[in-house]
Amino acid sequence: MAYPIALFRQLFEIATDVKDNKIEKAFFEADLLDILPQIDSMYEAVPAQYIPDGSNFAGLEKVICYYAFARYLQIADQNSTSTGMKIQTYGGSIVVPDTSKVKRFEAERGKADLFIKPLICQMKADGFIKACTVLNPRIGLIK
Repeated sequence: MAYPIALFRQLFEIATDVKDNKIEKAFFEADLLDILPQIDSMYEAVPAQYIPDGSNFAGLEKVICYYAFARYLQIADQNSTSTGMKIQTYGGSIVVPDTSKVKRFEAERGKADLFIKPLICQMKADGFIKACTVLNPRIGLIK
């Protein structure tokens, strides 16, 4: 089972000239850094019944697309050059970080976090997940 790149392109209207390797990188990171810590299993190892949407949860196929899109937003339109990361524009390139990207990343990541909760509850109820604690590594307490 491969990552659902076609669904990803359909959901988020990703341009056809965006190479699959950038999208695959986003999926790989989403799988290891977002999916694995929360359900204690990678996308490939999840039973087929949880991949499509269920009656009371969004399927893992759609959830991983949302996590991958959030990860894709971090790398989109950036190119590694000899002088560092740059964003290409019509008149050249700029090094200034784009803060709107961070806001979009957080918004999309927040959606994905909300979509995975019902799926985790269903997996726990079915016994696929034995001891589940939904991890959100973005939240920390400062003392």
